[in-house]
Amino acid sequence: MTKTQTFSILASISREGGMETFFKMLIEAQATYNFLEELSSFNERNLIHGKECCPRCLKAHLLKASKDEPVHFHKTIKGYLRGEIGHNGYYLDGDEVIKI
Repeated sequence: MTKTQTFSILASISREGGMETFFKMLIEAQATYNFLEELSSFNERNLIHGKECCPRCLKAHLLKASKDEPVHFHKTIKGYLRGEIGHNGYYLDGDEVIKI
């Protein structure tokens, strides 16, 4: 991932809510550009009252999206995003209800 790509994603996340620290942790854990882009996109699609998305839905989506990422990503996600994963086996992505 280039510095320009990294700064671009961090800038978009800073505008969308308080995800900047989490992004920095994932970048340090060598997240792929596509994974970070998906995180940014999910956050943007699921903002609640223009702030942040539901942390339980975010956690469920990221764990599902990180299946091809290194194992330590799951630990980073679970460690940073506390609480349950989704809502009773499901999570929202935009207008879609997705089974975990």
